Amino acid sequence: MDQTLTISQLARLASVNVETIRFYERQGLISKPPRGSSGFRHFPYEAVDAIRFIRVAKSLGFSLPEIQKLIKLRASRDAQTKEDVRELEATLNSINEKIGALTVLRDILLSSKR
Repeated sequence: MDQTLTISQLARLASVNVETIRFYERQGLISKPPRGSSGFRHFPYEAVDAIRFIRVAKSLGFSLPEIQKLIKLRASRDAQTKEDVRELEATLNSINEKIGALTVLRDILLSSKR
């Protein structure tokens, strides 16, 4: 049996508020779940990981359009067309550039503490 969550349960588990989940739905970052007979929406448990992924990407400075692109790449891992591979490589290069820049910034800050 698949475990589902109400929006408040999802918000609590993902450490966001309910309005954040609604915003992510409106932006197309997470899918709108079906409603049960009670009228409540039933989110799949995987939505917790999806929201955590969005939060981490946002905290690293990715914009919402960039996050949508990352989600698309993450979801289409099996669809390995040449375009998918090129897009994934470009995204990974961008991430590696950010890691490099953050490493330089960290080193500068660490050297100024001495």
